[in-house]
This record gives sequence, C-alpha cells and structure tokens, in this order.
Amino acid sequence: YYKMKILLVPKVIIRHKNQIEFSIEENLILFLKKTFKNCLIEITHDLSLKKKVDLIILSGGNTIKKYSNKIEDLIRNKYDNFYFKNSIKFNIPLIGICHGAQFIAHKNNLKFKKDKKHVNFSHNILSSNKKLTGKIKSVICYHNYKIVTNNKNIAVIAHAKDNSVESFWVKKKKIAGIIWHPERSKKEIIYQINFFKKIYASINSSFR
Repeated sequence: YYKMKILLVPKVIIRHKNQIEFSIEENLILFLKKTFKNCLIEITHDLSLKKKVDLIILSGGNTIKKYSNKIEDLIRNKYDNFYFKNSIKFNIPLIGICHGAQFIAHKNNLKFKKDKKHVNFSHNILSSNKKLTGKIKSVICYHNYKIVTNNKNIAVIAHAKDNSVESFWVKKKKIAGIIWHPERSKKEIIYQINFFKKIYASINSSFR
C-alpha cells in the first residue's frame, strides 16, 4: 500500500563557526506520525527535490530574513525559498508552522508587529472556518512577531482576540500557515491532529 511522503524543512543552527546543524523537534515528528498513519518522513539537508512528495512542511525555528541577517537565518531563508517555489511549481501541498507560516505570510506581503504577548503565551483563537478548526479553543504561541494585516490573496482560518492572524491559507495555491505549534498542544492534541488533517485535505483538494 502507498505511504504518504512528508518532507520537513528543518531549523538551521550554528553553535560553532562553520558548523551547520539541522534540527527538527521530536514532538513534530511524533505529531505527524499520529496525524498521518504509516507516513514516511524525510528531513531535507540539501536544495533538491528528487522524489515524489505529498506534503512539504516548513518547520518552526529561525527568524525570517526581514528581521535577521544572522548566517543561520540566511541559510534557512534559502531552504524556505527553494521549497516554497517548488511547492508551487510542482503543485505540492505546503504547510508552514510558526516560522514557516511567517515566511509564507511575508512572501504574500502581509505585515508584522512585534508583540511579547505572543511568546510562550496561551490565548484563545476566534475561528473564521469552524469546519477546519473544530473544537480548538486556545493555542500557545512562541513567535516575536504577529501578523497584523491581511490581503486578497489570503483566506484567514483563525485569528487571536487582538485580531492578529493565527492560521491562513493562500488562495488558489496549495499553501497554508499555522502560527502556533500544534505539536506542542498537549491538552487539545486530538483537536490539533484533526485540524492538521483537515488543513492538508483542504489545500490538497481539487476544488481549490
């Protein structure tokens, strides 16, 4: 039987000069295995797309190029750009989590605002699409910059009480973003799994 293939774009870390590390949180791998049974997960380590992939995930970590010129963030930007462009070119569903969602938002000209209340902070979300969000009530965010604007290319799935965008998809593209970390939500993990499944199914469906 066919196994779903997932490609993870990892966080880039430089602890020592000329030593580049690629990092994926274990919780994310476990979350994906629970969400997509018997899936094959690959962590990318180069700028190539040699095999068929069913889903590309831009993981959390790092800071988008707009706000950082650190070497690790510039390297990460190259990876994000490569897989973002190829997801569109080859019509592969792509989901950004936290940093990944910010990268997608920036590529679509959304604006940001620094806010400490979105760093390791739990808050309620307001759903614009309850068919997708289901019973999710609150999320924990870990980002310094919140998304404060929307445009005609973006459909908002959920937002925070301060009206910042928490989840969205790009219209006419198989691309979505989730600003929080669904894999870290212990209390509502079943709701987060269902949400992630529905997000993937939605962006992958032919009617969009």
